[in-house]
Amino acid sequence: MNLTSPGGVLASVEPRIIHELCDHYDHARFHPMQFSAAQFTPYHSLLSRVLHW
Repeated sequence: MNLTSPGGVLASVEPRIIHELCDHYDHARFHPMQFSAAQFTPYHSLLSRVLHW
């Protein structure tokens, strides 16, 4: 499924934003270190940008 194809749900979101959001999620989900509030803030900001684009 290509989410960025014309008419896709993420078509209007910059690919850089999507990649950064995925990097933050990947770190939170799979990294052995705790995901702190300092790391959550940029993740939440990117997520908000994607949801309200």
